[in-house]
Amino acid sequence: METPNIFRFARGSALNTAIIGWILDFVSYGGELKGLGIEIIKKISRNEIQKIDNIQILSMYKNISLVIEINDDYLITIDDITFAKNQSNILKKRRDIISKDTKYLDRKKLFAYVHIGNKHEYGVGCDNCYVLSRDELLEMIKPYEEKNKELLGEYVDYLNFLNEFTSKYKTEQDFCNWHRLSWEGYFNEMQDSLNEADSKWETFTSKEGDSISFEWNRKSKKYKLSTGEEIEYFVYLMIETKLPCRYKYNYNENKPYLLFKVEVSETKYKSEIRNYVWNIINDIKDKYETDELFIEKTSHAIGTHMTLGRIEEIKTKEKLEACVDIAEKIISDLDKLI
Repeated sequence: METPNIFRFARGSALNTAIIGWILDFVSYGGELKGLGIEIIKKISRNEIQKIDNIQILSMYKNISLVIEINDDYLITIDDITFAKNQSNILKKRRDIISKDTKYLDRKKLFAYVHIGNKHEYGVGCDNCYVLSRDELLEMIKPYEEKNKELLGEYVDYLNFLNEFTSKYKTEQDFCNWHRLSWEGYFNEMQDSLNEADSKWETFTSKEGDSISFEWNRKSKKYKLSTGEEIEYFVYLMIETKLPCRYKYNYNENKPYLLFKVEVSETKYKSEIRNYVWNIINDIKDKYETDELFIEKTSHAIGTHMTLGRIEEIKTKEKLEACVDIAEKIISDLDKLI
């Protein structure tokens, strides 16, 4: 029997499923990590699988990171969607592939995915899938790290690194000291506190580099034309900032904008609706503005999503939260007038 080796499972950047595949190999091989492998199987199966007589692990079978045959009656698939785009499509497609595979028609199928990142899954399209999160992996692996310091110890250090920099927003006021992960953690906390179905954050890349944005307080409105026809549009708030390189912080350009946004699908009326909404905001904002908090009108009117105005020079978490409070009051007042 071959000695378990992580490189048997490593495929490109699929580090997390490679680690899990390597650990699960010890279930049949034996040794100090066998208990950890069994614990992972029990966790994924929600304790449905209690006895493992035999286990066979396939790597990248039909492009699925791990396909695990257990005994003669179970099949588990594990994928890593931490940095995947279109998560719903990926999981649904792979689930359909394995469900229709004639080789496994008689087996009960259990599906899991690894997600060690910060992003909330906006409906990943995998009903009853088990999610192996960063915190859960840490909880399971940490008691075993001394048994394999070279690999498991370094993996635990990596997961702890992600936690440390994600949580930096809790203790650091100055955005120059935030890591890109800190923004993700901060926006997750905002999203949890708001409990809004339409709130979300996204990272994106442009010629200027990576950025992250968070949008919330989305409200559907109707604009009545002179003909009596009504055009639907949306107003919402957004925070946007440039991001430092993936493993850097102390980033002087870590200065977010708070944006007042409008979305108009009807191209013919977008300028008219944009001006209409801005004029009302312009009347409202006077009672909230200060010398240090000023809402500037913008000229950006390209595309469906248009910026009405923005607050700049936000350098600390304290000031950002003050801006958020005022912006939400303005949108609340706007909501009553349109």
